[in-house]
Amino acid sequence: MIYILSMKELDKEKRKEAQRRLFSYGVFQKAWEKYGICEVTREMLPTEDCGVEILRGEHGKPYVKDNPWYFNTSHSGEYLVMVFDTIPVGIDVQELRPVRKPELIAKRFSEKEQEYIASGGEDALYRVWCRKEAYAKCVGRGLTDEILQMDSLDVPEGYEMTESMVAAWYRMCVCRRREK
Repeated sequence: MIYILSMKELDKEKRKEAQRRLFSYGVFQKAWEKYGICEVTREMLPTEDCGVEILRGEHGKPYVKDNPWYFNTSHSGEYLVMVFDTIPVGIDVQELRPVRKPELIAKRFSEKEQEYIASGGEDALYRVWCRKEAYAKCVGRGLTDEILQMDSLDVPEGYEMTESMVAAWYRMCVCRRREK
Protein backbone atom coordinates (compact mmCIF):
# COMPACT_ATOMS: atom_id res chain seq x y z
CA MET A 1 0.00 0.00 0.00
CA ILE A 2 1.50 3.33 -1.04
CA TYR A 3 0.42 6.74 0.19
CA ILE A 4 1.48 9.94 -1.53
CA LEU A 5 0.94 13.17 0.37
CA SER A 6 1.52 16.66 -0.99
CA MET A 7 2.87 19.07 1.60
CA LYS A 8 2.38 21.96 -0.82
CA GLU A 9 -0.35 23.54 1.31
CA LEU A 10 1.90 23.66 4.40
CA ASP A 11 3.87 26.85 4.86
CA LYS A 12 7.67 26.55 4.79
CA GLU A 13 8.07 26.29 8.58
CA LYS A 14 5.33 23.66 9.00
CA ARG A 15 6.81 21.64 6.11
CA LYS A 16 10.27 21.71 7.71
CA GLU A 17 8.82 20.67 11.07
CA ALA A 18 6.79 17.86 9.50
CA GLN A 19 9.86 16.54 7.68
CA ARG A 20 12.05 16.81 10.77
CA ARG A 21 9.59 14.99 13.00
CA LEU A 22 8.40 12.40 10.51
CA PHE A 23 11.88 11.37 9.49
CA SER A 24 13.56 11.30 12.87
CA TYR A 25 11.60 8.08 13.64
CA GLY A 26 11.28 8.87 17.32
CA VAL A 27 7.98 8.38 19.07
CA PHE A 28 6.31 11.55 17.74
CA GLN A 29 2.64 10.84 18.21
CA LYS A 30 1.80 14.54 17.80
CA ALA A 31 3.52 14.70 14.42
CA TRP A 32 1.72 11.58 13.22
CA GLU A 33 -1.59 13.12 14.31
CA LYS A 34 -0.93 16.74 13.32
CA TYR A 35 0.16 16.01 9.76
CA GLY A 36 -2.51 13.42 8.93
CA ILE A 37 -0.25 10.39 9.10
CA CYS A 38 -2.26 8.93 11.97
CA GLU A 39 -5.37 8.79 9.78
CA VAL A 40 -3.43 7.21 6.94
CA THR A 41 -1.87 4.58 9.14
CA ARG A 42 -4.73 3.82 11.53
CA GLU A 43 -5.68 0.61 9.70
CA MET A 44 -2.04 -0.50 9.61
CA LEU A 45 -1.12 0.44 13.14
CA PRO A 46 -3.93 -0.93 15.32
CA THR A 47 -3.85 1.42 18.30
CA GLU A 48 -6.68 3.55 19.56
CA ASP A 49 -4.64 6.71 20.12
CA CYS A 50 -2.16 6.17 17.30
CA GLY A 51 0.63 6.04 19.89
CA VAL A 52 3.14 3.84 18.15
CA GLU A 53 6.56 2.80 19.26
CA ILE A 54 8.97 3.07 16.36
CA LEU A 55 12.21 1.17 16.86
CA ARG A 56 15.33 0.75 14.72
CA GLY A 57 16.83 -2.45 13.38
CA GLU A 58 20.52 -3.34 13.38
CA HIS A 59 21.33 -0.94 10.53
CA GLY A 60 18.91 1.80 11.55
CA LYS A 61 15.85 0.75 9.53
CA PRO A 62 12.67 1.77 11.38
CA TYR A 63 9.94 -0.66 12.32
CA VAL A 64 6.86 -0.55 14.53
CA LYS A 65 7.11 -2.62 17.70
CA ASP A 66 4.70 -5.56 17.90
CA ASN A 67 3.24 -4.94 14.46
CA PRO A 68 3.39 -7.23 11.41
CA TRP A 69 3.63 -4.37 8.92
CA TYR A 70 6.87 -3.16 7.40
CA PHE A 71 6.97 0.48 6.35
CA ASN A 72 9.25 3.02 4.80
CA THR A 73 9.05 6.71 3.94
CA SER A 74 10.75 9.23 1.71
CA HIS A 75 10.30 12.87 0.87
CA SER A 76 11.56 15.28 -1.72
CA GLY A 77 10.35 18.75 -2.57
CA GLU A 78 6.64 18.93 -1.77
CA TYR A 79 5.94 15.18 -1.65
CA LEU A 80 5.98 12.71 1.20
CA VAL A 81 5.54 9.05 0.25
CA MET A 82 4.93 6.09 2.54
CA VAL A 83 4.73 2.41 1.78
CA PHE A 84 3.35 -0.41 3.96
CA ASP A 85 3.69 -4.12 3.27
CA THR A 86 3.76 -7.47 5.03
CA ILE A 87 7.29 -8.08 3.73
CA PRO A 88 10.42 -5.86 3.84
CA VAL A 89 9.98 -2.79 1.66
CA GLY A 90 11.81 0.43 0.77
CA ILE A 91 10.69 3.55 -1.10
CA ASP A 92 12.36 6.61 -2.57
CA VAL A 93 11.00 9.72 -4.25
CA GLN A 94 13.15 12.34 -5.95
CA GLU A 95 12.24 15.75 -7.28
CA LEU A 96 13.81 16.00 -10.74
CA ARG A 97 16.04 19.04 -10.62
CA PRO A 98 18.82 20.06 -12.99
CA VAL A 99 22.16 18.39 -12.41
CA ARG A 100 25.15 20.00 -14.09
CA LYS A 101 27.28 16.91 -14.62
CA PRO A 102 25.37 13.69 -13.86
CA GLU A 103 28.40 11.63 -14.91
CA LEU A 104 30.38 13.00 -11.95
CA ILE A 105 27.81 11.64 -9.49
CA ALA A 106 27.77 8.35 -11.40
CA LYS A 107 31.50 7.74 -10.91
CA ARG A 108 30.77 5.63 -7.80
CA PHE A 109 28.17 3.53 -9.66
CA SER A 110 28.62 0.35 -11.70
CA GLU A 111 30.13 0.59 -15.16
CA LYS A 112 26.80 -0.36 -16.76
CA GLU A 113 25.02 2.41 -14.82
CA GLN A 114 27.69 4.96 -15.76
CA GLU A 115 27.13 4.15 -19.44
CA TYR A 116 23.35 4.34 -18.96
CA ILE A 117 23.63 7.76 -17.30
CA ALA A 118 26.10 9.03 -19.91
CA SER A 119 23.53 8.26 -22.62
CA GLY A 120 20.40 9.23 -20.65
CA GLY A 121 21.50 12.25 -18.62
CA GLU A 122 19.59 13.55 -15.62
CA ASP A 123 16.56 11.30 -16.02
CA ALA A 124 18.79 8.23 -16.10
CA LEU A 125 20.68 9.47 -13.04
CA TYR A 126 17.47 9.95 -11.05
CA ARG A 127 16.19 6.53 -12.12
CA VAL A 128 19.37 4.81 -10.93
CA TRP A 129 19.46 6.86 -7.72
CA CYS A 130 15.83 6.04 -6.83
CA ARG A 131 16.43 2.34 -7.45
CA LYS A 132 19.54 2.32 -5.26
CA GLU A 133 17.83 4.24 -2.44
CA ALA A 134 14.73 2.04 -2.49
CA TYR A 135 16.84 -1.14 -2.42
CA ALA A 136 19.10 0.20 0.34
CA LYS A 137 16.05 1.08 2.43
CA CYS A 138 14.44 -2.30 1.76
CA VAL A 139 17.47 -4.24 2.98
CA GLY A 140 18.02 -1.72 5.78
CA ARG A 141 21.68 -0.99 5.06
CA GLY A 142 21.75 2.54 3.67
CA LEU A 143 23.81 3.65 0.69
CA THR A 144 26.96 1.70 1.42
CA ASP A 145 29.80 1.51 -1.11
CA GLU A 146 28.58 -1.99 -1.95
CA ILE A 147 25.10 -0.70 -2.84
CA LEU A 148 26.45 2.34 -4.68
CA GLN A 149 28.55 0.03 -6.87
CA MET A 150 25.91 -2.65 -7.47
CA ASP A 151 24.07 -2.63 -10.78
CA SER A 152 20.58 -1.41 -9.89
CA LEU A 153 19.38 -1.73 -13.49
CA ASP A 154 19.26 -5.48 -12.91
CA VAL A 155 16.95 -6.23 -10.00
CA PRO A 156 18.82 -8.12 -7.26
CA GLU A 157 17.73 -11.74 -6.90
CA GLY A 158 14.86 -12.12 -4.47
CA TYR A 159 13.60 -8.56 -4.90
CA GLU A 160 11.23 -6.66 -7.18
CA MET A 161 11.14 -2.98 -8.09
CA THR A 162 8.29 -0.81 -9.29
CA GLU A 163 8.95 2.62 -10.73
CA SER A 164 6.58 5.47 -11.47
CA MET A 165 6.27 9.21 -11.72
CA VAL A 166 4.45 10.82 -8.79
CA ALA A 167 3.91 14.05 -10.68
CA ALA A 168 5.52 15.63 -13.72
CA TRP A 169 8.81 16.29 -11.91
CA TYR A 170 8.99 13.47 -9.35
CA ARG A 171 10.33 9.95 -9.84
CA MET A 172 9.52 7.18 -7.34
CA CYS A 173 10.70 3.61 -6.85
CA VAL A 174 9.48 0.90 -4.47
CA CYS A 175 11.62 -2.14 -3.74
CA ARG A 176 10.22 -5.12 -1.92
CA ARG A 177 11.48 -8.56 -1.08
CA ARG A 178 9.68 -11.21 -3.06
CA GLU A 179 7.36 -13.40 -1.09
CA LYS A 180 8.54 -16.97 -0.80
